[in-house]
Amino acid sequence: MAQPYKPLHRIINPKIQTKLKEDQLAVFQEPGNMTSVAFSTSEADYVASTSSIRLSVFDVSVCEPVTVCSRFKEAIYCVTYRKDGKLLAVGGQDGRVRIFDAFKSGTIGNKAPLRTYKSHSCPVHAVLFTASGKNLIAMGDDGSIKVYDIMEVKATPIKVINGAHSDHIRCGDASKTTDYLFASGSYDHTAKVWNLVAENDDPLVSVDHGCPLESILFVPGDSLLITAGGQFVKFWAVTVGGKLLQTLHNHHKTVTSLCLASDGTKLLTGGLDKKINVYRLNTGDFSLAHTFSLPAPVYALSVSINDNYMVVGMGNLLGVFRREAAGALETTLSEAKSLGYGLEYQRRKKEEAVTDMKQQQRGEALQNVKITAPQPLKVHGGRINDLLRQFKHWKAVDVLFRNPHFVASNPDVIVSAFREIYDRQALCAALAGRDVDTLRPLLLFLCKYLFRPRYFDVLFVVTQTFLVRNVYADEQLDIKVTRALRKLLDAVGREISLQKNLHQVCGQLEVLFTASRRHHITSHSRDEVFGDVTVSPLPFVSTFCDVLSI
Repeated sequence: MAQPYKPLHRIINPKIQTKLKEDQLAVFQEPGNMTSVAFSTSEADYVASTSSIRLSVFDVSVCEPVTVCSRFKEAIYCVTYRKDGKLLAVGGQDGRVRIFDAFKSGTIGNKAPLRTYKSHSCPVHAVLFTASGKNLIAMGDDGSIKVYDIMEVKATPIKVINGAHSDHIRCGDASKTTDYLFASGSYDHTAKVWNLVAENDDPLVSVDHGCPLESILFVPGDSLLITAGGQFVKFWAVTVGGKLLQTLHNHHKTVTSLCLASDGTKLLTGGLDKKINVYRLNTGDFSLAHTFSLPAPVYALSVSINDNYMVVGMGNLLGVFRREAAGALETTLSEAKSLGYGLEYQRRKKEEAVTDMKQQQRGEALQNVKITAPQPLKVHGGRINDLLRQFKHWKAVDVLFRNPHFVASNPDVIVSAFREIYDRQALCAALAGRDVDTLRPLLLFLCKYLFRPRYFDVLFVVTQTFLVRNVYADEQLDIKVTRALRKLLDAVGREISLQKNLHQVCGQLEVLFTASRRHHITSHSRDEVFGDVTVSPLPFVSTFCDVLSI
């Protein structure tokens, strides 16, 4: 006996979401722009935030404030928890560093600090606890670093590093395993790794990011250092003297914050372009895993230790995102395929031959009709089209000029890609941050195809963006790139000379045309009814000889 048809259960992929539910999102309004957020390392539900003159501690599990301290007279800029989560430290505009008891229950707005250090006479934007939690590090806008022993009552630093940086220090991070290791980042474009027990004040490692630094982070194990500034995120190998390993270019505006998640295997970056990017650190290639789009620029970012909560500071708003547990009937695509379900997700290759169709004309029986018309070919855009579809403009240009096939045989593809990137207003970001392996082929390509009529409109904008906007004005270019720039300058000079010669030829031709019009016989001078047509000779030869003799 035949069994009745039973439809398969619908497979829901939780990764595909168009809108967050109300129980996944909470928003708090603060008195000013968010300056920093930090999750407690012991209580995964507690998060501290700073905004204007207010320090707030929220319980994100119930979305309620635990403590709100607003006794500060000036703005505070940074907050950090100690490793055990019992203490938190803040620094602000007045140059003082304060330590609070994270679990002390007091009157809201009247919470007294345990320690207060008059650290600097300028604003403090970075405070750190060492791995042991016994020392506190304060970094000021005057470029100096001071270290305090929180066990002592007196406010005398145990170590002072004067002139650590030549500009404001805006970020720092301390090692989670080594008690004497910490890093600092400054607006002087440098990031430095320091040793607390060293006798001198020289850094262990110093790297040049190329842009003012906004955030800095140690990877677990202290072998890698991550710096964020401008539109770039860079990875440095600390163990080999600060070697640059990778540069990420997925942001279109300044990257403001860095954060680790999933036990240090994921990196989250937030920027002014209203994006949060998630990268894989355990694969070795630092590939992009996911991108969040937000309604406002990201100023601060933090993730809880159990990855259940993510807190984002956007303007004067503090957004709390909660992870939703998967239901009993929901499963991922990989699990469905492992069980043999979800065949609708698998793409089957279409056969070229089309099945026969039946056709019936009036008064006749059904007849089999075979369709012989060929199917239209499906055009595949290739890797460049896929990269542009994912808005990876920098990577698309990198692939174009690292592959000699495009430069030598497919200039149309390169020009079309440049036109699309220019229409998206991402041309400057796509050209910046390149090495000699892609800069030299790019300049040689401009030398060869810039003055082709069909390419000139697009390549002129590329050349103008490269030269007029001074994308590499602050960088020291390689000698090969300098030679390519000189070739481009010579090509422009030759084109200018050619244009001048063409203008001269146009002027000479205009003289010939003017002389020819003076001796041209019009219809009014002819006797069209009674007489014959008479044609007087044109003094063309003499005029042309006169022109050549000039």
